[in-house]
Amino acid sequence: MRVRTTDQGGLWYEEAGIIATLDTNEPAPVFYAPVITEGTVVLRWSSLLNHRCSLYYSTNLLNGFSVLPGDMPGTPPMNTYTTAVNGSATGFRKVTTEE
Repeated sequence: MRVRTTDQGGLWYEEAGIIATLDTNEPAPVFYAPVITEGTVVLRWSSLLNHRCSLYYSTNLLNGFSVLPGDMPGTPPMNTYTTAVNGSATGFRKVTTEE
């Protein structure tokens, strides 16, 4: 989505953004801090029965996210994903769930 504002003199400013919607009948997943030990990182998030989860990772939000594993079954009360640390465990992570 792009939002543009223009003043009376014709000067304008435009910003790109993302709108996310949630099913209001369900809580958003809670993403817990990664646990980093001996070359691995363990990611944990809350999940619901009969839902599918997808996990995403980015080192630069301007470039967007890459899917790690996608379409995983929810395993309440918590899903986990373990991966090797490649150089640095820093970055941005997000999880989505859907029925």
